[in-house]
Amino acid sequence: MIVIDAHLDLSWNALNWNRDLNMTVSEMRSLEAGMNEKARGNNTVSFSEMRKGEVAVCLATLLARSNPQGKTMLDFKSQEIACAMAQGQLAYYRILENQRQLRRLDEWPALEGHLQEWKASNGSSCPLGFILSMEGADPILSPQQVPSWWEEGLRVIGLAHYGVSAYAHGTGCEGGLTSRGPGLLKAMEEAGMVLDVTHLADESFWQAVELFKVTAGRSCLEIVSLQMTRSVT
Repeated sequence: MIVIDAHLDLSWNALNWNRDLNMTVSEMRSLEAGMNEKARGNNTVSFSEMRKGEVAVCLATLLARSNPQGKTMLDFKSQEIACAMAQGQLAYYRILENQRQLRRLDEWPALEGHLQEWKASNGSSCPLGFILSMEGADPILSPQQVPSWWEEGLRVIGLAHYGVSAYAHGTGCEGGLTSRGPGLLKAMEEAGMVLDVTHLADESFWQAVELFKVTAGRSCLEIVSLQMTRSVT
């Protein structure tokens, strides 16, 4: 069996929670025993567990919100800080790519070749494949930055996470796209990005679906369209 996991916050878990994903889940939980922060000692993901679960490919996220009022480990005072945090998460993926622990999949041929290698080795010697996504678009400072993010390997963008982003309203609030939202959607269309609508508030969801036009053959990996099914959480 081959599993494609539509969402894993690998770099955020490593950098923000200081988790070494080369450890087993039980080893990480043991190190976090007695910590009082929410979710400590309850982790479920490591590279070894992914292999046991036959997760050949995942959508691996970049996750950093711009929320001056926020008090969580996800919230930063400005988009510039959120952008820098996302770049740090990207650097983590690159390090693991250089170590051949992960393999970034940008286009269909890369995905097909990866799956063939995975099947041939039963996942034992093949790097874990990932498609780079962004959960909440705050790290993108302007639509003009989209082409550079594409060059960095980003292929999937969700406009918002929890609360209000620079581009749309997300989970836990109500409202449509911000004045900057349509411009970002247009830049995503031109680059060939995939739109992830998972966290969008109702009004933002319907506006994004109406505005965003997918040109046949331009999206890098149509398989990630499964992530376009709206979440109710």
